[in-house]
Amino acid sequence: MTMMTKTEQAIMLLQQGELAKALTIIAKFRIGFTKDELRTLSIARDSLNGHAQLYEQIGIDTSHEISRTMKILEKKYTNLHIFSQKVFVL
Repeated sequence: MTMMTKTEQAIMLLQQGELAKALTIIAKFRIGFTKDELRTLSIARDSLNGHAQLYEQIGIDTSHEISRTMKILEKKYTNLHIFSQKVFVL
């Protein structure tokens, strides 16, 4: 049995439409994303895991951050062709 890398696990979750679970892994990555992108990924992760109200109280539009996250991931993993055909569990 071969071990899957964190990237492979995250991609598999994205392919299954499990955005929140994938972000739990991806938001911890330090290589391949800018500081601003990591902030957006973290906000989206927290928002999808039940903490949206915290960010909204300080004036952050969590829906916008989740949309930005989708664009970041689509750009990063464009070769997977998963974003045009998946409905993600939010």
